[in-house]
Amino acid sequence: MAPEEQHDFLSWERGRLRGKMMMGALIIFFGVVFLLRELGFHIPRTIFHPSTFIIAIGLIILVKHKFRRVMGYLLVGIGLSLKLHFFFPEMINPKVVISIFVIIFGLIMVVKARNPNSNRPNKWERMRGSKGMMGLTDEEISSEDFVDAVSVFGGVKRMVTSKKFKGADLFTVFGGMELNLLQADFETKAIVDMTTVFGGTEIIVPADWQVRSEVVTIFGGLEDNRSQIPMDGDIQKVLVLKGTCIFGGVEIKSFSA
Repeated sequence: MAPEEQHDFLSWERGRLRGKMMMGALIIFFGVVFLLRELGFHIPRTIFHPSTFIIAIGLIILVKHKFRRVMGYLLVGIGLSLKLHFFFPEMINPKVVISIFVIIFGLIMVVKARNPNSNRPNKWERMRGSKGMMGLTDEEISSEDFVDAVSVFGGVKRMVTSKKFKGADLFTVFGGMELNLLQADFETKAIVDMTTVFGGTEIIVPADWQVRSEVVTIFGGLEDNRSQIPMDGDIQKVLVLKGTCIFGGVEIKSFSA
């Protein structure tokens, strides 16, 4: 199985776990709210408005896919519009807002239908029960081999010591992320997919690794601060960086502070 496919599969599988955790947390939240109401506590009416559940579903989708699914934003937008209409009925026309979101949803469906990779999650679902056929065993798919880290209004530091490193998914919003790969190893190629928004991501790699960036920067920047960058003829390990950096910074270095 190619490194790109391994990364996509592991990222998809971790996303399923994030979605289940988020759904469980929301179920617990609503359960506590209903319990408090039955016990006589005053609970604002707006919590039981349908918009709350629409926003909750949108958040589950966003967390599951690391805030990269337009559908999640659409549901949150519809929920917030209905919520505003609840408080300011004369300022917000929910029918107009929902109509706009329906049009946007239709456009997304058309674009998605033209995308040959749009059925990729179904592909992973079918292949999930046959990891051995893909060269992936339960022992190989460990938290050390694939890093899934999220930093929101905080800082996260991860040190990887796996000698079968298969890649990482990093999500940083108003926070800081440090991924230390000095003790990690892999065969020929590994992929780090990152989303950095109003934050900073720092990746520490061995001096003999080649780092290739495919990161899209929007009002942000990516700096390779290694003292010595391997030439193409000396390449043994290639680390590919993918993702988006918006109003943030990504730094690559070969030493730990």
